[in-house]
Amino acid sequence: MMIVLKTNYNFWKKIFYIIIISLSISPAFATSDVDNRNYLLIACMSIGPILFLSIGTIKWKTDGLVLLLISLIFITQILFNPQSVRWTSIFFSCMFFIYFLTAIKVVKKARINYSTLCNITKYIIYAYAIVLIIQQICVLTGLPIFNHIGVAESKWKLNALSAEPSHTSRYVGILMYSFLHFKDKIVGYRIPFKECFRKNQKIWMAFLWVILTTVSGTAMIVLALILSRYLTKKNLILACTFLGIAFMVGVKSDMTALRRSTSFLTAVMTGDTKLMMATDHSASVRVVPAILCIERIEPLSLRGWVGEGGGSTATWMSNYMPGVPKGWSGGAMASYALEYGLLVSLLFIGLSFNWCYDKNNKLCTIGLWLICVVLIGVNSQIAWLCILMLYLDKNLSVRNENKSILQFT
Repeated sequence: MMIVLKTNYNFWKKIFYIIIISLSISPAFATSDVDNRNYLLIACMSIGPILFLSIGTIKWKTDGLVLLLISLIFITQILFNPQSVRWTSIFFSCMFFIYFLTAIKVVKKARINYSTLCNITKYIIYAYAIVLIIQQICVLTGLPIFNHIGVAESKWKLNALSAEPSHTSRYVGILMYSFLHFKDKIVGYRIPFKECFRKNQKIWMAFLWVILTTVSGTAMIVLALILSRYLTKKNLILACTFLGIAFMVGVKSDMTALRRSTSFLTAVMTGDTKLMMATDHSASVRVVPAILCIERIEPLSLRGWVGEGGGSTATWMSNYMPGVPKGWSGGAMASYALEYGLLVSLLFIGLSFNWCYDKNNKLCTIGLWLICVVLIGVNSQIAWLCILMLYLDKNLSVRNENKSILQFT
């Protein structure tokens, strides 16, 4: 009997590894050059409904609310926007929802412990660093770049195991936060930075190498969020002083990533969309469309609550966003709110925030939620890796330390 149970746990543990890995990487051989669609992830997600139904138990605090959200998406689009229903987009969203619910159930089935979570996150970060170093060697030697996707504005803007550098920094940031969080849970206290760095030098070096050499402005924001875990009353003034100096120096710095991130954040603070585009067009593509969408949402009208229909943003976005092709759309959650309505979008925003927010790590979890969910959108593996990992970080606790059994609080 014990052998059967052990084998069962091992089976579910392997399924858990598949889920985490599939959400964490986007290999070139399985990624579309047109829209960065990850066919490996789609293949893995296709088994989500089967696993979800096979496990059977329904938890209304999570499953019920997600099923309600799915129902509202279908109802609002079929009743109020039948002429523009985008079935592929809706079903893709449903696959992500079910994959998330399945992952939660699999974690309980597999009896995943803190050490297991530390190991899987650590090794994925190592994989990112190794692939990035190989790509950098390829650039130096003039060889074809291994696992490369797309054409970058700089030969050093390398994608590692994701579709693009900014995605890489987000993935690695989420995984590093989870690694550090579960290391804290293993020892039972918040490990100080010096001690953590000394005991985990290899993973810190791998993380920092990826963050500092991807030439991504987003990476600098991710680094600041991770380091914010170590803010205390004693070092808060020092941190604020350092941040202020970094902004002043960064605007004129020769370090491309630092200059881009600080200059663009300064432009964002003004609220001037034209200044944002002039400062950094690449970064503005992720922010300006959201502002344009928010300006079009009408909360006092029925249309504002049920949406203008899937794909409606693409009919006008290029007229207001220079440098993008006709038919292009962006805006992440703001675009989703405009197309699918405030009813659906606010429910998703509320649920995702509740799943991600940790009162013991306010700044870091809110920051990761903003840059990985709000500024990315519903149909993104970055968003769902963030939601899943932060949900596990917050809700998993040891029920029996001897057997390393986990339960949701």
